Amino acid sequence: LNKLLPELFLTVMLVLLLSFTAYQSLKKAVKMYKAESRKLREQGLKPDGSKESELTQINQQEKIVDKNQAGDELLKDMDLQEGESPGDMESPVDGEQAQELQKILDEERVTPMFNVNILVGLFVVILAINLLKGGGAFPSPIGIECGSQSFWI
Repeated sequence: LNKLLPELFLTVMLVLLLSFTAYQSLKKAVKMYKAESRKLREQGLKPDGSKESELTQINQQEKIVDKNQAGDELLKDMDLQEGESPGDMESPVDGEQAQELQKILDEERVTPMFNVNILVGLFVVILAINLLKGGGAFPSPIGIECGSQSFWI
């Protein structure tokens, strides 16, 4: 695509893609941070891991109740917008689901070396093809000329 499209267009599209991805990641990170902080406060811990006083815990629990009542509907709406159904977070996990989740966790704990090997192999092939084609100030070692039939194959 970099041969067909203008450089400015490609740059703008890459910036837009990066911006969208960064926004989604940041949105998810903030949501997770808030949930983790809330759980730590419920356990009586500060976000840095230190213990809170009883008065602070009571105050935080009152704030949590107020926030939960006010924010539950907003969170449900947000979850629905992200493709989650409203009952997903509230329903307890039964034995079959727990086994399935544990299976997924076990599978994702290790890096799939087959996929890594495929990626490395494809990288080596593309690198070799580009070196054989040559380009710019680097001539093709096997005599391929830019724009010829062998160049495009």
